[in-house]
Amino acid sequence: MADLHSSSAAAAEESDTKQLAVSDVEAGKADTALTDTLHAATEVHEELSSWWESQNNPLSGAFWKYHFGTDMLIASWFFLASSVLFVAMEVDAIMEDPDTNTDITVSYYCGFAVSILYLFGSVYFVWLSYPEEMARMEKQIATEDASTLTFSERYFTGSDMLIATWFFLACGFPYLVYAFFMMFHCPTNWIGWVAFLGCGVYAAVLAVWVIAAMPENLQQNGGAGSTYFMDRCIRPLCCLCWEDGNSTDLFFRRHVGNDMMAGTWLFFIFAMLLVPYAFYMCIVEPDDSYSWLTMGSNAGFAFGAAVMVYTMYPEHVGSSAVWNLCTCSRAHLMDL
Repeated sequence: MADLHSSSAAAAEESDTKQLAVSDVEAGKADTALTDTLHAATEVHEELSSWWESQNNPLSGAFWKYHFGTDMLIASWFFLASSVLFVAMEVDAIMEDPDTNTDITVSYYCGFAVSILYLFGSVYFVWLSYPEEMARMEKQIATEDASTLTFSERYFTGSDMLIATWFFLACGFPYLVYAFFMMFHCPTNWIGWVAFLGCGVYAAVLAVWVIAAMPENLQQNGGAGSTYFMDRCIRPLCCLCWEDGNSTDLFFRRHVGNDMMAGTWLFFIFAMLLVPYAFYMCIVEPDDSYSWLTMGSNAGFAFGAAVMVYTMYPEHVGSSAVWNLCTCSRAHLMDL
């Protein structure tokens, strides 16, 4: 009997040991599963946090800073927004046109063609304004041999800036068509002659920008850019008061020291001259949507050009003054 009792006790003890071993294995599996779950949850949390703070999340500050964080980007986005308003303005005019006056109808359709060209040019300006694109373009200009470029690359497609400025210059061609139409269709009407004169002025203004954006001109003066406008236009006009190193020389070298800066200043002045016309339309026809679309477009182009002029100065290259000001950043005092 004693041996039977002893054998039963040993069997019970062995069973308990096996049960404990099984429990330990199951507990280990549970701990491993819990650890894996926590690790997976941590990875998901980190991915969500990374996405939340990334440039791809419209709700994050990084997204808005990436797209609007520099003054060059702000200027280009204003160009694009103004171009969209320009397109809407011309579409509004075409839709409301009663088709009773051929001269007015032609002007609206020519205006629509101009707005589309501005839209394409503005898209290029936005594209080239991102810092990485600016750096790529500057590196390309600095390292390439302009003498090896083809004719089209040298004068039309050598850089994104050149393409963008050509689109803006091409905006004068539809208005030139309208000017010729009026001059031949209604030779006694002064509108055609004024339009022709306006096209000439516009072409002269934008030509400075286009010439400045050509690769070989961007490489001149050690990468500072060409100075044709100052040397061949400003200096002869100020010949009586111009001496190397005097106040006149220093002033113009400071503000139109290269053709890119001069072209930007000229475009800004041209854009500003159109703003009073928009105010006049809003006063005369305040109930017409065309008037307010004109105001938005003209004022937007003027503001964008003003910001772009600001970025042309060497000390403001890559600046973020508008972003810092709008986000109440203390750093804006350093950029202004």
